Amino acid sequence: MSETLKPFVKWAGGKRRIMCELEKRFPRKFKDYYKPFIGGSSVMIHLQNKGVISDVLKKLKLTRSKQSKKIELAALFIFLNKTSYNGIYTEDRLGFYRAPKGFQSGQPKIFHESNLRSLSHMWKKTFVDFSSQPFEEVTKNAKKGDFVYLDPPYDGENMFTKYTAKPFKQAEQEALTNCFVSLHKRGCFVMMSNASTKRVKYLFKDFLIEEIYVKRSVSCKGEDRDNLCKEVIIRNYSSPSRD
Repeated sequence: MSETLKPFVKWAGGKRRIMCELEKRFPRKFKDYYKPFIGGSSVMIHLQNKGVISDVLKKLKLTRSKQSKKIELAALFIFLNKTSYNGIYTEDRLGFYRAPKGFQSGQPKIFHESNLRSLSHMWKKTFVDFSSQPFEEVTKNAKKGDFVYLDPPYDGENMFTKYTAKPFKQAEQEALTNCFVSLHKRGCFVMMSNASTKRVKYLFKDFLIEEIYVKRSVSCKGEDRDNLCKEVIIRNYSSPSRD
């Protein structure tokens, strides 16, 4: 990841902690980059490649708007994100923000002007297309040689999945499997991060599954956040050197 560029929002499940694990598994050559679950956008910042990134959480798309009213809403979204508990953003069934206030040891840094301007310049330079659509729609135009990284809300009963009014449950995990298979058949490079659960391992048993360990960051208990938990990285290609 660029030393001068950082995600402009805090995000539960952000990938900066495991970027070294992801980087050595990225395909070395690919065309466009697709990221249906944008989150904090750390992988996009690292790759700095032309692509399409999206999230069903429409507030994230607001951060790319040039309309004054939407800019105000984007600023409010960033403020709430930086002051919420552990950087969690969650909505109730009606789509209203419901994350608790965070506990800060000092005054949180809300606005990093130089970082935001640098990110804006990078996105323009690399022709990044932002949208707010379901993962099936975002990836439907992906073609042979494109790289698709899927980072959905993780599977599991104790996992945080309530980012939006509609939680990401078993049916969505199964639909994601179908999307993965479709992309594989089209000749795309496909990689996914998820929890190391029996269901995930069964759904993706026909692909390469590797386990890694990462520290928790969502738990309300500090001692739990220091514990390591298992995640999986799933790929449809065996080596990053595949052309």
